[in-house]
This record gives sequence, structure tokens and C-alpha cells, in this order.
Amino acid sequence: MVLDESRITIIIYSLSNQISLHGLRRHGSIVADRLKINGITRQHDRYMTNKQHVWKQSCISIPVIILFLCIKKKDMKQIFALIALCATMVSAANLRASEHRSLPGSSFCYEDFDPSGDGCWEKRPIDISNCTLNLAVQEPNATCFFTENGGYFESSNLKDPNFTVAICNRAQYYIREDGEYESKVCIEYDVRDKWDEAGKVGTGKIACSSSSSWWKPICCFFTSGFSYKDGVCSETKKYLGDECGDEWGICNNDNTEAYSAYALSCYKKEGAPAPTCIPSSTSMDRPECKCSSLVPFVFCPSNDCNGHACVVDTGVGGYVCDYGTGNNW
Repeated sequence: MVLDESRITIIIYSLSNQISLHGLRRHGSIVADRLKINGITRQHDRYMTNKQHVWKQSCISIPVIILFLCIKKKDMKQIFALIALCATMVSAANLRASEHRSLPGSSFCYEDFDPSGDGCWEKRPIDISNCTLNLAVQEPNATCFFTENGGYFESSNLKDPNFTVAICNRAQYYIREDGEYESKVCIEYDVRDKWDEAGKVGTGKIACSSSSSWWKPICCFFTSGFSYKDGVCSETKKYLGDECGDEWGICNNDNTEAYSAYALSCYKKEGAPAPTCIPSSTSMDRPECKCSSLVPFVFCPSNDCNGHACVVDTGVGGYVCDYGTGNNW
């Protein structure tokens, strides 16, 4: 028996598809089970996790059979081709599952998979409004379509006392048979419009303004709660929209717990000239970072995170910036 790479591919795909279908049917009762965690339906996670598990099983059991045949022929090229192909398929399955699980909470409806039998695909909304900030504020429970940023909206002026953020709390994702999105529908919005009351909107004070240029840094050094930068002695505490940074510009998170509704993060948005204080609920990349402490731990200070903690990434390993922590590390 001679197995070239194309034949191996056909065998793995055909057998794994059969196993996948059998696995999904056999575990249908498990997949249909809906776990309620913080009011969020996690049916999709169970479905994707099950598919991911089936792929892994396929890439363990099927290669054992084919590997045995290859070894009997002592064809090492075929063995390595099989291993590489299998690793690629598992990686793709992991990536797809991870992509879906990273979406904001709620439920998922599939064109080709209806474990609950509620006919959600046939009942999917067709003629509804697109989500906007105004609609979310006026009708938080209105059903609407969103396309980007997980249905997240915020006011354009961060210095406005009426600054508002709208976050989609519950969403329904409709996924076609080819795996692409048919539509994304927000069912409930969390409107956060108390930033001024929370002390997040304001203007920092200036000190030592009458001092000469050579004396101003010295004056600022001895003024508690102020930092000297770019020729200005300004309040270290920073507010929404203020430029911020490690040590000299700390976003105002007084009396605010990390990751809470009105927490601020020091982050440089794409196209922005410098990091500014923005809502921690904003979608942010988590760049890699290096610990500046002598002994790295699970979390540590870093020169790469605008003052935020540098933490261990349990997903891919290494360290990444955690902008949910305060930037006073």
C-alpha cells in the first residue's frame, strides 16, 4: 500500500468527518445542555468545544492506523507529512474555537445545527434597525444589528460631562452553514453614563507655573501629587481623554475596582499620537511585555504597558499587558 500526501488527506478528512458527525449526534444531549453563567447562555462554547474535541480525537485515532501502515512500509516522509497535516488541522480547529469563545456573551444559532429544536434559524430577525449609541441609550432592550466591536459604542468627546458608553450585554449570533456570520444581533445594552459622577471627567491642575524654567522641575518635584513632563508641572492624576503614562500620568481609578464598569485604562489607540485615559471596557490589544522587576512572577511591573501590570498569558505563554489593572504599577 503506497500512501502519498493527497491520499492521506482524503482518508483523514473523510474519516474525521464521519467521526465528527457521529460524535455530534452521540453527544447531542450534552451539546443541547445550556449552562447559565452570569445570565449568559454558553451553548456555543459547548458546541465549539465538542467539535474541537472530536477533531483532536480524529487526529489521535486515525493517524495511529495510518502511521502503522506507513511504518510497515518504512516511509518516513509519509509519517512526517501525516504529523504535519494533523497538527495543522488541530491548530485550525483551536483557532476557530478560540475566535468564537472570545465574542461577548450570549447565544448562538446555526443554520445546520439546532440542538435545542427551537427553530431559531427560521425565526432570525430580518428587518430591524442597526445599533447606534442613541438607540442603545433610548431603548436599551431594543433588538438591533451590529457589525463591529461587539456592538460597543461610546461618545466622541471624552471630556463631555455626559460622556456615555453602551456595551452589548446579550447578543445572538447567527452562523451560516459555511461558518460565516449571517448576522449579529444585540438584545440588551448596558448603558454607562455616570462617568462625571464617578469622578472620571475633569481637568488636571497645574502647579509651579510662575517658576522659572530651571526652577520649575525642582518646584514640581517637591509638590505632592504633581509630575513634571514636557516643561509642565501637572497633576499626576489624569482623567478621561488626558494623556497618560507610567508614573507621571496615572488614570484616576480612585475608589474604583479593577475591571469594574467605570475603570480607566492608559492605552494608545490606533492612529492616536500618545496613550490617553479611556474606558477599560474599550476593545484593546494585549501586546507582549517584559517584566522590569528582578524576579518575574505571575504579574509584574513593566516599561511596556504605560504603567499597567505585565501578566502571564495562560493562552500562548509569555507575558502580556493587562490594561484592566490600574496603571500605577
